[in-house]
Amino acid sequence: MPADPSTQAKDVRSRLQADLRDALKARDRTRTSVIRTALAALANAEAVEAQPVADRSVHPHGADGLYAAEVERHALTDEETRRVLGEVRDDLLRSADELAELARAPQAEELRTQADILATYFA
Repeated sequence: MPADPSTQAKDVRSRLQADLRDALKARDRTRTSVIRTALAALANAEAVEAQPVADRSVHPHGADGLYAAEVERHALTDEETRRVLGEVRDDLLRSADELAELARAPQAEELRTQADILATYFA
């Protein structure tokens, strides 16, 4: 029986969340920053596009009842999770290169360190 395609993606999210707690306890600002960025990128990728309400006759302001407009988020596959984290890593590396060109080596190195940390989650 094949495994659920989003199982590994959930494992990565769980690892990120556990590592975020550890980074916060250790007051590791670099690790905390990159993990928060990764979790936010995954959350954004899971968001579903808003759909226009076809019939507003039920309620003049839209939804009828508490949480009536709630929809289930998109479950990311392992491939989608890797793609999102890869995009975040690539953005960090591009920014590091730009900072290095501006003679801001310490900031560039910080971003490269964050990219290296992020790479461990999809290596």
